[in-house]
Amino acid sequence: MSFIAGDEPILKYLQETPRKQSIDDIVTNISHSFANADTKNWATVIEEADFPHDYFYTFAGVIYTGVSLVFPWIIATKILSVLTSLCLNEEQGAFMTNKYLPALKPRISKVKWTMKTTINVLGKVLGVAIKILFAFMWQEKYLAIPGINSPVGILVGATLLPWANNIAHALSGFPITDTNVEDSTGVYPGQEKCKW
Repeated sequence: MSFIAGDEPILKYLQETPRKQSIDDIVTNISHSFANADTKNWATVIEEADFPHDYFYTFAGVIYTGVSLVFPWIIATKILSVLTSLCLNEEQGAFMTNKYLPALKPRISKVKWTMKTTINVLGKVLGVAIKILFAFMWQEKYLAIPGINSPVGILVGATLLPWANNIAHALSGFPITDTNVEDSTGVYPGQEKCKW
């Protein structure tokens, strides 16, 4: 979606000024670190990378853009208002509502798609949203859902993950590059103990 962001820092960097590192630099540094550096240095490389470490901004940018591309602006802003009040804190909501949306509106108004393309994009947005929501549900730092990290909650999540992945994939149409990830099998060491 870089054609929407252009050179607008708020859309491209999720802040009002350009970042020190391009996304290409960040990905190269992190990939190089994972391939060549000692694992104890990985966290430092990621923490020092110049990208938003508050993932609510990143995912809000994806959802705001996707919803705005799929729905007429007046409907999109109503949907986003509800999502903002449910999912973002006051600072995040203020940035997305008062900075991101006004910067996004003129870019979205230039997008002229057929209904077929809009439906295709809607599937992709829903597929991505399912994966984001599922990830945040089981990320104990972000959502405090009672019992979600209990043995039963983890079993439920582990059981539902392949289903959520399959539904998200069916909606998005993105290619599956690793069936282990899609099926949630053999993804990380010790999975059998943690997952079941």
